[in-house]
Amino acid sequence: MWNKTTMKPHGEVTLPVKNPKTDNIYDIRFIVVPNDFQKLLGLKTVQEMNLININTDAFVGKVEKDLGDQGAVS
Repeated sequence: MWNKTTMKPHGEVTLPVKNPKTDNIYDIRFIVVPNDFQKLLGLKTVQEMNLININTDAFVGKVEKDLGDQGAVS
């Protein structure tokens, strides 16, 4: 995990989940974790269910900037 703790899941289950906005039903795979861990839906799942939209055109993959002499610290 991101904070270097370990967690052993209790198991997995696939359940039908209804998007109340569209009435579409999705079979979502859940990983069952202990109660003291935060519950999350993955990015792929929320995008497939149209719960969020990400405008990937707005992302910059790499920024290159040549500061020349302006970047020098005196």
